[in-house]
Amino acid sequence: MEKVLLALIGQLNASVFTLILILLAVGFALWKLSTFLAKYTQEKKFHDDRLCKVENMHDTVIEIKTKLELVYNNTNPNRLAKNNSPISLTEKGKALSEEIKAKEIFEKIRDRMERAVEEEKPQNAYDIQSACNKVAKNNFLNLLKAEDLILLKETAFRHGIPVEDFYIIFGLFLRDYLLEKKGIPIHEVDRFDPQQK
Repeated sequence: MEKVLLALIGQLNASVFTLILILLAVGFALWKLSTFLAKYTQEKKFHDDRLCKVENMHDTVIEIKTKLELVYNNTNPNRLAKNNSPISLTEKGKALSEEIKAKEIFEKIRDRMERAVEEEKPQNAYDIQSACNKVAKNNFLNLLKAEDLILLKETAFRHGIPVEDFYIIFGLFLRDYLLEKKGIPIHEVDRFDPQQK
């Protein structure tokens, strides 16, 4: 047996050894590449699953936030607006509106708020009301002059309400202004309210 192996080794030359080494190196590289790809695929699946869970969590947080706002608006004894359709100010909302001189402040920011509502492209009275409230909620504090913002903050502090709650007053002033400007009666809001159907 030894003689046979020695005879085979004697027949082999350097090029065959080089070929064997290259084949071993390629085999090793393929094995390493396949383990890397398997690990990469597993990691990618893991991260994709986590990303999906984060996106679902984002949707859940938005849903919870919406429901919490609804509960807050319906149970808040200091609410400034009634949740009927069309939305209107409560007596407290009217009193605070007078106290902060909301009509005067509204006149200063009306044009910029109106442009923001027009970008929403509302189709009917209900859409106008929704867009006005959205624009007021997201923008009105940023549009105020410093002295107006200080007045709102002091009034909110005295009455124990968040300054952000004043947005509804400006949203309703904006809604009334736009509906009047477009010649749409306020009761049209009810006609397009999805909850009324």
